[in-house]
Amino acid sequence: MTPDVGTVLLTGNGPSPKDGGHAFCSGGDQRIRGRDGYRYAEGETAETIDPARAGRLHILEVQRLMRTSPKAIIAVVNGWAA
Repeated sequence: MTPDVGTVLLTGNGPSPKDGGHAFCSGGDQRIRGRDGYRYAEGETAETIDPARAGRLHILEVQRLMRTSPKAIIAVVNGWAA
């Protein structure tokens, strides 16, 4: 990690093409979530998955990277946050 980055800011990529609003989701794609949480596809592991596939990381890899990051990570939420 580069020493000139002190904090990582996460924010939405808006506005939405559907309604013009902004949104932030802290979770992963619920379509791939099983009863016991997020799972790799059958036969895949953290070591075998291609992180560049479809231009995005697998949510389990994103969560692992966030937990092990030495940098502070802040979610920048548009509008009200309760």
